[in-house]
Amino acid sequence: MEHGAPTAADKRQIQDGIEEIIWVAALKPTNIGVPAFEDEVRQYLEIAVLTVELRPAAKPSRLIELLHRAIPYPLVLAIGQGGAVSLSLAHKRWSQGEAGKVVIEEVRQTEVNPDALTPQEAEFLVSLAVSRLPSRDLYILYDGMLTRLPLSCWLQ
Repeated sequence: MEHGAPTAADKRQIQDGIEEIIWVAALKPTNIGVPAFEDEVRQYLEIAVLTVELRPAAKPSRLIELLHRAIPYPLVLAIGQGGAVSLSLAHKRWSQGEAGKVVIEEVRQTEVNPDALTPQEAEFLVSLAVSRLPSRDLYILYDGMLTRLPLSCWLQ
C-alpha cells in the first residue's frame, strides 16, 4: 500500500479487495540465464511473478493497475476471482517528470478459465515458458510475453 495506493480510496480497495498475494518468482539473470537490460528509458533487472486472489466484491481493473504501479519491476500478474483467472503485464519506464519514479505503460490483460481451457488458451500458456521466449535480455523476454497475449483481449 505504501508504493501503489495514492489515495485513501485506493488503500481501502487494496484492504477490502485483496484476499491473498503470493510472490511466486523473481526471474533474474542468475536464475534463468537471461541478462538484465538497462538503457536511458528503462531498467529490467528482474521480472516479478505474483498471484493474487481477490475477494468477490473487489474491482479487479483498478487493483491490477495499483499492483503494477506498486511493484518496481516488470510484473507477470495472475489474478483469481470467482474461478476466473486474469493475466496482466505492462512495460515500465523511468518517469520523465519525477526522478527515480517508474511509470507503467499500457496494461495488457487476458482472461482464461483454468477449468476449461480452449486449445488456443492452452497453447498461449505453454508459449509463456521461459525456454520458449526470446532470451537476448530481460526486456526482450518480457516483451515476448506481452506479444503473446491474445490481441483481442488487450485492455488499455
